[in-house]
Amino acid sequence: CGGGGGGGGGGAPSSSVPAFTNTRAPPPAQPAPPPPSAAVTSVVAPTAPPPAPMRAAPRPAPPPPAQTAPAGSRCAALDQMATALGVRAPSSGTWLQMFSEIAESLPQAFAITDMKTPGLPMTFCNAAMVKLTGYSKAQAEGRNCRFLQGKRTEAAAVRAMVTAIRSAKTTTVRVTNYTQSKSTFMNVLTLHPVHDSDGEYRFSIGLLSDGALAKEEGSALERVRAALPSKFDSGLQAKPVYEVATKVDQEAQLKQYRASMVKFTRLLWSIEWETSLRNVVQQPMAVSAFGQWLAKESPSDAMQLELVVLTAQLGAMPAGQAGQQAIALCGKYLGESPTSGEAALSSLQGQAEQAMVALASESFPKFVQSKACLPLVEALLGKQAEEIRATDNLLWHKYTVPEDCAGWIYSFVSVAETYPACIVISDMAMPGNPMFFVNQEFCRTTGYAKGEAQGRNCRFLQGPKTEPQSVAVIQDTLRRGVDCHVKITNYRKTGDLFENLLTMRPVHDSNGVYRFCIGVQFEVTRDMSLKGRLAKLDKLIKLLPNQLEVSSSAAGAAHAKEEAAVEQTTELADKLTSALSGATVGPEIVGVLGDAAEYEENHKTMLADIASSGGGGGGGGGGGGCGGGGGGGMVVSLP
Repeated sequence: CGGGGGGGGGGAPSSSVPAFTNTRAPPPAQPAPPPPSAAVTSVVAPTAPPPAPMRAAPRPAPPPPAQTAPAGSRCAALDQMATALGVRAPSSGTWLQMFSEIAESLPQAFAITDMKTPGLPMTFCNAAMVKLTGYSKAQAEGRNCRFLQGKRTEAAAVRAMVTAIRSAKTTTVRVTNYTQSKSTFMNVLTLHPVHDSDGEYRFSIGLLSDGALAKEEGSALERVRAALPSKFDSGLQAKPVYEVATKVDQEAQLKQYRASMVKFTRLLWSIEWETSLRNVVQQPMAVSAFGQWLAKESPSDAMQLELVVLTAQLGAMPAGQAGQQAIALCGKYLGESPTSGEAALSSLQGQAEQAMVALASESFPKFVQSKACLPLVEALLGKQAEEIRATDNLLWHKYTVPEDCAGWIYSFVSVAETYPACIVISDMAMPGNPMFFVNQEFCRTTGYAKGEAQGRNCRFLQGPKTEPQSVAVIQDTLRRGVDCHVKITNYRKTGDLFENLLTMRPVHDSNGVYRFCIGVQFEVTRDMSLKGRLAKLDKLIKLLPNQLEVSSSAAGAAHAKEEAAVEQTTELADKLTSALSGATVGPEIVGVLGDAAEYEENHKTMLADIASSGGGGGGGGGGGGCGGGGGGGMVVSLP
C-alpha cells in the first residue's frame, strides 16, 4: 500500500489519493471481476539504505457506529465469491460484514478502504494481512495504508495506485512496502473498486501478496482476483453517519447564520480598525451606539467622537454656515477663538483626524468586542441576517450544504464573495475535498472561472516547478490537523507561475470533527510593499477561526490535532518568515515525494477537462492545498 489519503476515519482529509472526476464516481461500464490476465505494473526498487525511523503514527480514530442490514440480508455476488473460492457463504449482515467474514476465512491478505470516509481509512484488514505486515488489527484499522510506505517505496507505483483509485479502475502494481519491523517486501497489490446499486463508489478492496512467493501463490491469487465482487445492493450498507448526524432544523440554521454573520462582520472590522471606524461613523445608528458606550466607559473619548462626527457634517453645509459653525465648535471643543471660518475649519479637521486615529487604536476595538456592539451589528445587517440561502447560487451546483453548518457557510460566503482577496472553501468530509466555493478575486487572480474551479481540488494550480517538499508539508500538516505555512510555486490558467506563501488552517466543529479548512494564499512579490503586506497577512491569519459551533450530534469521530512542540511555541511571524525563506517549522517529513511530471500532469489534466467540458464545473479532486494532496481550503490572496 502507499497511495492513500491522510488520517483516520472521520478525521483528516484525503491527501495523495482520490481526486475523483466527480465526488460521486460513476459505476464501471462493465462491473465484472477483472480477468486473470490483468496487467501488472512492475516498479523495481533501487538498492537503498534502510528507512529512517518514522514519526510516531497517529492514534487510530475510533470506529464508526455499528451498522445493521435488514434481517436475512444476502448478497448474491458474495455468495458466488464464497462458492468460487471454496469457503462457507457468509452470514447475513451488512455488505462489509459479509465480505469481512469471507476474507477472514481466506489465506490471502485483504484490506478494505471506505471511499465515503475522509482520509480513506482502512475499514477492515484480515488475519492474513496482520501476518504479512506485522501490524495488528488495532494498529492498522482506522488508518490510511500509507503507513506501509518508506524511503524505498517507489513514487511511480504510488502514482499508479492514486490514478487507479481516482478513476475507479482495477489495477495491480508492484510496490515496495515495509513491515512493522521495518523490513521491506515487494507487495504485489491489486486494487479493486466496489460500487453500490446507486452508482456510488463505496469501497476499494486491496489484495496484498508477497512478491517473493509469486510462483507458489500465483494461481490462487488469480482465482481470488477473478472472484472479487464489483457491485452490491445499496440497502446492504447504511450511508455514513455523517449524512444523518448533520440534520438540524431551520431555526437552528438561522440562529447559526445570524451569529456567524455578526462574528464575521466584527472580524472584518478588526482587520483595518481605522477604515472600519470611518465607515461606521457615517451611520447615525452606529454613532449613537458607540457614543452611548463611550459615555459610560470613557467620557473624554465620547467628546472626541462628537468632534469627529460634527466636523464631518460641516462638509455638507454651505461655506458661510460651515465657517460660523466651525468657529463655534472650536470654542466648545478646542478652547480656541479663531478669527475666520477657514482657520477654524482647518483646526477642527486636524484635531478630528487625530481623534479618529486615537479612537481606532483603543476605544473602537474594545467596543466592537463588547456585548454592546452586538445589537448594532445585527441592526446594520438588517434583512441580510434573515436571508440565509441568498448566496446559494454562489456555491458549486452539486454541493449539498450540511445542515448543521449551513448558517456558517452561507454567512462566510456572503462576506467572502466580494472581499478583495482570493477565497475558496473546501469540505473536509468529502472524499477529495473539492472546493465548493470560489470567490470573484480567486477567479481574477488564477484566471479560472467559477464553473471551472468549483467541484475540484486546487491541485490544478500545480505545475512542473512546484516543489515536492512543499507539497509534502501541506499533506503532512493537513493530515495532522494543524496550521500549514509553506512557500510553493503555483500556476495560473495561462501557465504563468507565481510564488505562493500559503497558510492553511483546519476548522473543527464543536464536537471535534474535522469539517473545513481555511487557507491564505499570499503572492510573493519582491518589492518595497512586501514588508507591509506581510504585516497584514500576519494580522489576518490571527483572526481566522479554527472552530465553528454546531447544534448537531457528532458527524464523525473526533480528530485529535497532532501539533509538535516546536509548532506550539513558535510565533506566527517567525513561521511566516521561515516559510518565506523556503524552510518550515515542524517535524521532519517522511514519505514518498511527488515529482515534476506528476504536477505538470495535474495542470494539463485541468486544462483538458475544461476544453472537453466547455468550461463547466469539475468534479471533486483529492489532494490538498494549492499544490498538496491533502485537503483544499479557503485561500486568501492579499492585495
